[in-house]
Amino acid sequence: MVLRCNLNNAGGEPIRFHGTKGTIEIVGQSLTFTPQDITPKPETYSTKGWPERLRKQYLAQWAAEHPQPGPLEYQVDEAETFTAPVGYSDVSAHQANFFDAVRTRKPTVENEVFGNHAAIGCHLANYAYFKNTIATWDANARTIRG
Repeated sequence: MVLRCNLNNAGGEPIRFHGTKGTIEIVGQSLTFTPQDITPKPETYSTKGWPERLRKQYLAQWAAEHPQPGPLEYQVDEAETFTAPVGYSDVSAHQANFFDAVRTRKPTVENEVFGNHAAIGCHLANYAYFKNTIATWDANARTIRG
Protein backbone atom coordinates (compact mmCIF):
# COMPACT_ATOMS: atom_id res chain seq x y z
CA MET A 1 0.00 0.00 0.00
CA VAL A 2 1.19 3.49 -0.79
CA LEU A 3 -0.18 6.52 1.02
CA ARG A 4 0.47 10.03 -0.25
CA CYS A 5 -0.47 13.42 1.10
CA ASN A 6 -1.45 16.29 -1.19
CA LEU A 7 -0.31 18.91 1.34
CA ASN A 8 -3.60 20.82 1.19
CA ASN A 9 -3.42 21.24 -2.57
CA ALA A 10 -6.91 21.60 -4.02
CA GLY A 11 -5.92 19.47 -7.02
CA GLY A 12 -6.47 16.32 -5.01
CA GLU A 13 -4.94 12.91 -5.47
CA PRO A 14 -6.19 10.06 -7.62
CA ILE A 15 -7.12 6.73 -6.08
CA ARG A 16 -5.44 3.81 -7.85
CA PHE A 17 -5.92 0.07 -7.62
CA HIS A 18 -3.13 -1.91 -9.28
CA GLY A 19 -4.13 -5.46 -10.17
CA THR A 20 -2.65 -8.30 -12.17
CA LYS A 21 -4.87 -7.53 -15.15
CA GLY A 22 -4.87 -3.73 -15.08
CA THR A 23 -5.17 -0.50 -13.15
CA ILE A 24 -8.28 1.35 -11.98
CA GLU A 25 -7.84 5.06 -11.35
CA ILE A 26 -10.49 7.29 -9.80
CA VAL A 27 -10.09 11.03 -10.28
CA GLY A 28 -13.01 13.21 -9.21
CA GLN A 29 -16.13 11.74 -10.82
CA SER A 30 -14.25 9.67 -13.42
CA LEU A 31 -13.06 6.07 -13.26
CA THR A 32 -10.51 4.80 -15.78
CA PHE A 33 -9.57 1.16 -16.31
CA THR A 34 -6.26 0.60 -18.11
CA PRO A 35 -5.61 -3.05 -18.96
CA GLN A 36 -2.18 -4.52 -18.42
CA ASP A 37 -0.53 -6.58 -21.11
CA ILE A 38 -0.78 -10.15 -19.79
CA THR A 39 0.65 -11.81 -22.89
CA PRO A 40 3.06 -14.55 -21.79
CA LYS A 41 6.71 -13.49 -22.06
CA PRO A 42 9.87 -15.50 -21.48
CA GLU A 43 12.09 -14.75 -18.52
CA THR A 44 14.90 -12.57 -19.81
CA TYR A 45 16.56 -10.65 -17.00
CA SER A 46 17.72 -13.63 -14.95
CA THR A 47 18.79 -15.59 -18.03
CA LYS A 48 21.47 -13.00 -18.88
CA GLY A 49 23.75 -14.71 -16.35
CA TRP A 50 23.19 -18.14 -17.90
CA PRO A 51 25.66 -19.76 -20.30
CA GLU A 52 24.73 -18.80 -23.88
CA ARG A 53 23.91 -22.38 -24.90
CA LEU A 54 21.52 -22.83 -21.97
CA ARG A 55 19.87 -19.44 -22.60
CA LYS A 56 19.32 -20.20 -26.30
CA GLN A 57 17.92 -23.64 -25.43
CA TYR A 58 15.50 -22.10 -22.92
CA LEU A 59 14.30 -19.40 -25.34
CA ALA A 60 13.83 -21.94 -28.16
CA GLN A 61 11.81 -24.23 -25.88
CA TRP A 62 9.76 -21.27 -24.61
CA ALA A 63 9.01 -20.11 -28.18
CA ALA A 64 7.89 -23.63 -29.13
CA GLU A 65 5.54 -23.80 -26.14
CA HIS A 66 4.15 -20.27 -26.68
CA PRO A 67 3.53 -19.63 -30.37
CA GLN A 68 3.03 -15.97 -31.33
CA PRO A 69 -0.47 -14.95 -32.48
CA GLY A 70 -1.05 -14.47 -36.17
CA PRO A 71 -1.22 -10.99 -37.76
CA LEU A 72 -4.98 -10.62 -37.19
CA GLU A 73 -5.10 -12.41 -33.84
CA TYR A 74 -3.56 -9.68 -31.67
CA GLN A 75 -5.93 -8.14 -29.18
CA VAL A 76 -5.27 -4.53 -28.27
CA ASP A 77 -7.21 -3.45 -25.21
CA GLU A 78 -7.36 0.27 -24.64
CA ALA A 79 -8.15 2.23 -21.53
CA GLU A 80 -11.83 2.88 -20.81
CA THR A 81 -13.11 5.87 -18.85
CA PHE A 82 -16.48 6.12 -17.17
CA THR A 83 -17.61 9.57 -16.01
CA ALA A 84 -20.64 10.63 -14.01
CA PRO A 85 -23.10 12.91 -15.84
CA VAL A 86 -22.52 16.65 -15.63
CA GLY A 87 -24.01 18.05 -12.44
CA TYR A 88 -24.19 14.66 -10.71
CA SER A 89 -23.45 14.72 -6.99
CA ASP A 90 -22.88 11.43 -5.23
CA VAL A 91 -23.64 13.12 -1.89
CA SER A 92 -27.00 14.46 -3.14
CA ALA A 93 -27.89 11.08 -4.68
CA HIS A 94 -27.00 9.30 -1.43
CA GLN A 95 -29.07 11.71 0.67
CA ALA A 96 -32.00 11.62 -1.78
CA ASN A 97 -32.02 7.82 -1.59
CA PHE A 98 -32.08 7.94 2.21
CA PHE A 99 -34.86 10.57 2.42
CA ASP A 100 -36.90 8.68 -0.18
CA ALA A 101 -36.53 5.48 1.88
CA VAL A 102 -37.71 7.28 5.02
CA ARG A 103 -40.76 8.70 3.20
CA THR A 104 -41.75 5.53 1.35
CA ARG A 105 -40.45 2.88 3.77
CA LYS A 106 -38.61 1.24 0.84
CA PRO A 107 -35.12 -0.18 1.49
CA THR A 108 -32.11 2.05 0.88
CA VAL A 109 -29.37 1.21 -1.61
CA GLU A 110 -26.78 1.16 1.18
CA ASN A 111 -28.57 -0.41 4.13
CA GLU A 112 -27.56 -0.91 7.74
CA VAL A 113 -25.54 -4.04 6.90
CA PHE A 114 -23.55 -2.10 4.31
CA GLY A 115 -23.01 0.73 6.80
CA ASN A 116 -21.94 -1.69 9.52
CA HIS A 117 -19.41 -3.36 7.23
CA ALA A 118 -18.02 0.03 6.20
CA ALA A 119 -17.69 1.06 9.86
CA ILE A 120 -15.87 -2.17 10.80
CA GLY A 121 -12.88 -1.08 8.72
CA CYS A 122 -12.72 2.23 10.60
CA HIS A 123 -13.02 0.46 13.95
CA LEU A 124 -10.18 -1.89 12.97
CA ALA A 125 -7.96 1.05 12.02
CA ASN A 126 -8.70 2.85 15.31
CA TYR A 127 -8.14 -0.29 17.36
CA ALA A 128 -4.78 -0.97 15.66
CA TYR A 129 -3.68 2.65 16.03
CA PHE A 130 -4.64 3.20 19.65
CA LYS A 131 -3.49 -0.22 20.88
CA ASN A 132 -0.39 -0.23 18.65
CA THR A 133 -1.10 -3.74 17.39
CA ILE A 134 -2.44 -5.63 14.41
CA ALA A 135 -6.24 -5.79 14.43
CA THR A 136 -8.25 -8.56 12.77
CA TRP A 137 -11.99 -9.00 12.48
CA ASP A 138 -13.48 -12.26 13.76
CA ALA A 139 -16.72 -12.43 11.76
CA ASN A 140 -18.05 -15.46 13.66
CA ALA A 141 -17.64 -13.80 17.08
CA ARG A 142 -18.34 -10.35 15.59
CA THR A 143 -15.42 -8.87 17.50
CA ILE A 144 -12.01 -7.33 16.95
CA ARG A 145 -9.00 -9.47 17.82
CA GLY A 146 -5.66 -7.82 18.48
